[in-house]
Amino acid sequence: MSPAYHNVPMADRPSISRGTRLRRADWRFLLPSPAEGSFRHLVLLGARGGLAERIVEVGLARRVSSEIPEERSADAVVVLRDARVALRDAADSLVRGGSLYWEIDRWVPSALASTPDRIRCSLRAAGLTPTGSYWVKPNFAHCEMYLPLDVQAALGWYMETLYTAATPLRWILEVGLRAVTGLKSRRFATLAPCHAVTAIAGPARDVAPSVLGHPVLPTELRRPDLRPVVLTGGEDDFNRVVVLPFAPGGTRPLAVVKLPRLPDRNIHTEREQAVLAEVRSCLDESMRRGIPRPLGTVRWGQLTAGVESYAPGRLLSSSSGRWRAPMGRKIDDLRLVTTWLAEFHRQAQVSRPLWGAPERSRWVETPLAAYTHAFGATADEERLFSEVRTRAGLLIGTPLPIVWQHHGFGEWNVCRAGNDIAVIDWESGDIGPAVTDLLYFVTHWSYTVRQLRGDAAQLRGFRELFVEPDRGGASSRAVHAAIAQYMARLDIDRRFLPLLLVLTWIERTVYQLDRRQALGNAQADARSGNRYVRYIGILAEDAGRLFADMAPSPR
Repeated sequence: MSPAYHNVPMADRPSISRGTRLRRADWRFLLPSPAEGSFRHLVLLGARGGLAERIVEVGLARRVSSEIPEERSADAVVVLRDARVALRDAADSLVRGGSLYWEIDRWVPSALASTPDRIRCSLRAAGLTPTGSYWVKPNFAHCEMYLPLDVQAALGWYMETLYTAATPLRWILEVGLRAVTGLKSRRFATLAPCHAVTAIAGPARDVAPSVLGHPVLPTELRRPDLRPVVLTGGEDDFNRVVVLPFAPGGTRPLAVVKLPRLPDRNIHTEREQAVLAEVRSCLDESMRRGIPRPLGTVRWGQLTAGVESYAPGRLLSSSSGRWRAPMGRKIDDLRLVTTWLAEFHRQAQVSRPLWGAPERSRWVETPLAAYTHAFGATADEERLFSEVRTRAGLLIGTPLPIVWQHHGFGEWNVCRAGNDIAVIDWESGDIGPAVTDLLYFVTHWSYTVRQLRGDAAQLRGFRELFVEPDRGGASSRAVHAAIAQYMARLDIDRRFLPLLLVLTWIERTVYQLDRRQALGNAQADARSGNRYVRYIGILAEDAGRLFADMAPSPR
């Protein structure tokens, strides 16, 4: 999901989704649920590109108008930043109890004086009751988060858990924000450049935003005064929305609620609940503290919402990616994660078969065949795959742990609280060979700590990490020490390392293509825009060096 929950590497993000994207309708997660499950008449002002039709298609509203009606007939009015409409006119079109969502862009000179206090006065003057005020970060067109400005501790929580001061400018912004606001949401409200407000027509009544008003939620979430932090990351409708409910005086979320944007993604939410339950059943009490507890699902309109316990701590993408943070601190992050993952895979080990024909077929031949079918194979890749098959044959009779894999084990899904590690977003959890989760983690962690941004820099970093490790510096040495530590803890023959390195990225390459096809984004050249194909190319160019050290490790 995934804060952390939402911060997926660009290589895993298709740039365009099928049809009009629903991301621009994520305001629906701030509005009270209509009694009938969908709005009867929604007035949508300032929208572009077929959003109204998409809203009807997915069942959010039965009827959508793009103009203010003459009579009071709307049970929801949505005023986007580009709309030019008077608040009084919007309010007068709402039936009693109807909902308003209104965006205020304070970069526009005429809106500079529109502070939250003045907006609340305007809402009341128009006969509306304010129900929420939110910072829209970073802007309306590319919203990643709605943060409630009437929950005092919400800003501080965000800055201490998700915000990454990865550059000097972002570090200066953090220092300035702390000095000016003390990280209090209400003080920041007067500075927020893009914010949105919600309101209802008529007097106040007990209403909770979207799914938080569901009557069968866990008891602690059935409170009308909860305000959500809503994380809306990702570039397309593949990604889920994460709702983090705060009590008015709370300092951290009470739970985590995840919703897909589209009904056909419901199965993934349901599956994550099953994976969490299965994974936790393998672990002792100490390790279970690092895995969210599944709290069940509820149906919200056509969407299935999954509820789970909140995992405290700062995301490692924020910790290891912090500018000016000592390298020792970042390496300590890596050490803690490696220790946690080794113990997790020791306890969540499904089997430890001797490597043989069934293992070669499932974990080597099937992925290589899928890659070749999807992308073909260059001469270098053919030689690499031949070497993989040869080396796989040399490992016959050698044990390899088969474990529960996370399959998205990046620093954006790992939280650190003191020396405790928690891992979130188990949507893609599955069973597979050990080591691959760690290889995925250390690759992206090394980009973060070295501040390698953009394809060119990260491809160079990938080569230095796995093909020319002597050029990678302290972070590269730490990565290889972590891999050695992990493999020793699980008693894995080191000859598996180059084999699993290739197969890790083979699997990622095919997964990326499958995802694009599912979103309708397939290109004529399957290799185009798939960074993982280039990873395979780098490994193929230096296959000899990659497999040079294949002597048996001491047992």
